[in-house]
Amino acid sequence: MTYRFVKYNYKVGVNGFSKYERAEVYIQAGHEGRVKGSTGTSSVYGKEIEWTPIVADEATRILEETGITVI
Repeated sequence: MTYRFVKYNYKVGVNGFSKYERAEVYIQAGHEGRVKGSTGTSSVYGKEIEWTPIVADEATRILEETGITVI
């Protein structure tokens, strides 16, 4: 169950109310921060773990320039 208040959504869960920011788009940089396990693939062009934050940051920048809210 979700309640909408001004800038934030409040969700009722097992641990009570939790607050999270609202946005039109949510971008997550995949394997960013991982050091072992599923860190993605690699090729002559580089490693996926190195490229995902670059692509996520650039997508965020472009979307925000057009007025879209991004988290």
